[in-house]
Amino acid sequence: MDKFTLDPKFDQVGLDTLKSFAQAEFTVRFLKKHEVPVGKDLKTMWENIQKWLKGGDMSRCQNLIEYTDELKLWGRQRVFLYDIRDEHKDYLADLSDPNYVRGRVGDAYDKPIYQWEAYEPFLARVKHIENEHTGESELVFKIIEIRMFDLVIDGKEQTFEDRSTNFFIVNLKSGHAELRLQRLPTGAQKRFKEELAIFEELLGKYLDFDKFRPIQLKPVMADLLRGDQYPINRANFARSRNIAPGTPTLLIVFQRIFQHASPTRIAVVREGKQPILGKRRLHFTMYAGNNSVAFDGTAHPSGIHEILQKIVGISRGDVNGPGPILKRGAISKTYQSLEDQPRAQAVVLSAGAIAASIIWIVIEELRERILESLGDWGISGIPLFVLKILAEIIWIIIYYGSDRVWQSFTALKYMSPRQLWKLIKEARQLGDGDNQDDDED
Repeated sequence: MDKFTLDPKFDQVGLDTLKSFAQAEFTVRFLKKHEVPVGKDLKTMWENIQKWLKGGDMSRCQNLIEYTDELKLWGRQRVFLYDIRDEHKDYLADLSDPNYVRGRVGDAYDKPIYQWEAYEPFLARVKHIENEHTGESELVFKIIEIRMFDLVIDGKEQTFEDRSTNFFIVNLKSGHAELRLQRLPTGAQKRFKEELAIFEELLGKYLDFDKFRPIQLKPVMADLLRGDQYPINRANFARSRNIAPGTPTLLIVFQRIFQHASPTRIAVVREGKQPILGKRRLHFTMYAGNNSVAFDGTAHPSGIHEILQKIVGISRGDVNGPGPILKRGAISKTYQSLEDQPRAQAVVLSAGAIAASIIWIVIEELRERILESLGDWGISGIPLFVLKILAEIIWIIIYYGSDRVWQSFTALKYMSPRQLWKLIKEARQLGDGDNQDDDED
């Protein structure tokens, strides 16, 4: 079949995609644009589209496919973020030139390719656009793939196909880029890390992809936890590893809970009104391991764009963070939303808890010193010891902010005695030399 000829399957997949959103406004917008009668309910409108498809040539199906492909930017996707490297900013001028891009991608720039058999991703369309939400110029790569996935029906495993529409979008002003992969269906025969490698290899055929670098999300996630930009629904943290044998027990507890705790996954919710969709929550999850942001449900592109811009801004350090460094306040909604997750609560309120821990560390170290040096405690050791503790406290205040230290000083009390005792037992084992890596919480 010619690559510009539509397979009959496209009629059905276009309509099925529109139905999958179950959003009347999406269907109405398409009907009005193509002067198709608008029915009283979705079922009638979908029937009208089906009649309209059968009553014309393949251009009608192409219009439907283009429309539903762009609807796939409305959430339900995994986004990987990139920035063009500072030393390669001049590359944006090449990417802004239609002739340069056409020379790299060929027919895909002037005419979209419709091909059903796509068991490996292929480049279906490249175009320059003006982003309707920002007014900025962008270069958009549309990549199609047929994904195979397995479902068990009536006790038998069956294999199905899913036409996946994915995008690589380059902002030609800022150099920020987004690889938007459609969410994998249940039972998909690939994983996101495999998908990412395949897509990056494909883009490397048409772009100097080594001029881009992935944006690291772990620092962004830490900033979101310390700030109050969005309520946090859930947070997972990596605990400290490789603690030296012989380390004091309370110091190990301190290290395991706070000192090396880094976010691995946080689930976030954004409250607000979205165009067309009205007032609703937008849920997204950030993954430090593969530097991706997963959006759940249906969301207007402007809402998604706002979140991604915030993330990019934090990663660059060119937007206001959670507030002046010495005036960062305690988190309330974030903390309350982490009910029954004492470790996450402790990390979210980390500065106060660290301050409390340090007091206990001071007590324990003093006790050890007294026991070991009773009657012969030279004054020469005191200044160094005091300076060390003061340096730790000053660092905490500078990093987390003075308000947070004092307002969240009691974080440790929210951990039950049983949970604290479990941590102390684990710490003792590590202190005795039983040093095993911990799994992610």
